Amino acid sequence: MGNQVSRVYGFLVRRPMQRYNVDHRAEKMIKKFEDPTAAPHRAPMYKSDAALLEEVRRDNPELLETTAKKDDTLHDRLKAVYVSSTDPAPDPRVQERENKPLPRDIRQHYDDFVPAQMRVERAGQTRTLPRGKVSLDQAVEMLTRRSETEGAFGVEEISEEYRLNKEVVTNTVKYFDIFSMMETKTRDDEGLAPDPLQAGPDWESVTTTQEDPAKIKEQEERAKLVAGNIKHKLRVEQERAKKNLQSGREEKT
Repeated sequence: MGNQVSRVYGFLVRRPMQRYNVDHRAEKMIKKFEDPTAAPHRAPMYKSDAALLEEVRRDNPELLETTAKKDDTLHDRLKAVYVSSTDPAPDPRVQERENKPLPRDIRQHYDDFVPAQMRVERAGQTRTLPRGKVSLDQAVEMLTRRSETEGAFGVEEISEEYRLNKEVVTNTVKYFDIFSMMETKTRDDEGLAPDPLQAGPDWESVTTTQEDPAKIKEQEERAKLVAGNIKHKLRVEQERAKKNLQSGREEKT
């Protein structure tokens, strides 16, 4: 109940009072800020900061006066202060080695950027990898060989040849694969619906033996005779049941 009353009070009383003549008040404040001859207007302070400033003004008025005055001595000292810096001397212990040169490419990434891993493995560049590690070319090679051999080049062969952990190789061949291209255009005009009865390239021809028409006719006649015998037996059983039912009624009467 209290929440509803507060909402009604805010909607009918508080909000109209806050928005009363708001355009005129806003325009008045804007003109005050834009007037260069007007007194400077600082941002509002927190209540705690305002109380602390008022306390300092009341207890130490001379402190505020010193902060507002210009100190000529300190100003002259600041004019004589200069900051100079020099780069540190290079460490003589860090020297470039012939077999391990320092990187020369200090540019940022560019449009035709090639990853560093592939730049290292270009033609004419070889490196020694620790046990349990393979390069990008080696990873692509082992996945390609596995795909070409349809799994014959399996986990055991890969782990032995590339000196890798079997568990790592199992996860690699499970979650990684080489991209393959699939041609989706199977007919000249994609707008035509394919004929489901048209023989495909993977269809196999099957030869069927034609049966003798006389045998087929004989089998049909036998089937008719069997069906007729079954109907005759059902009719005889129905008549017997009917007669038995009638004789039972006569005995009761």
